[in-house]
Amino acid sequence: MQAIINGTKCDFNNDKYLVEVLTLQLTKNFPFQTLEAIQINMVSMLELIREGLELTKSSDEDVKKEITNLKRKITKHLETIPKIRNKEVMIKTIYNFILSLDGLSTLNGFGVCSTQFGDKIRINPEKESIRKIV
Repeated sequence: MQAIINGTKCDFNNDKYLVEVLTLQLTKNFPFQTLEAIQINMVSMLELIREGLELTKSSDEDVKKEITNLKRKITKHLETIPKIRNKEVMIKTIYNFILSLDGLSTLNGFGVCSTQFGDKIRINPEKESIRKIV
């Protein structure tokens, strides 16, 4: 798929990489945007990408699978994004979307405690650090 970014035509061999690049371009402005602006920008971008993927033709079965998987993830997030009512949750959702494109996610259930001393600290340090960065 091809994209024009800041007036420059860019060819991407990997559609997932294109989605990652475009999404990361939007994340730079998150600290200065309202929740509504983030939602509008993300939904618009994902709808454009989904339309571009609909036009993509390939005879290779692996490429078809990858495109179908990417369209499914985009559709799922297009349904989820308008329902979010908190900016922090929106930003987490978008970063988790980026991670999911590579088959990754944050480490759920990972915590800081010492069973030896009976600590019951209920935080996830990986997710906590994401909140502090943004």
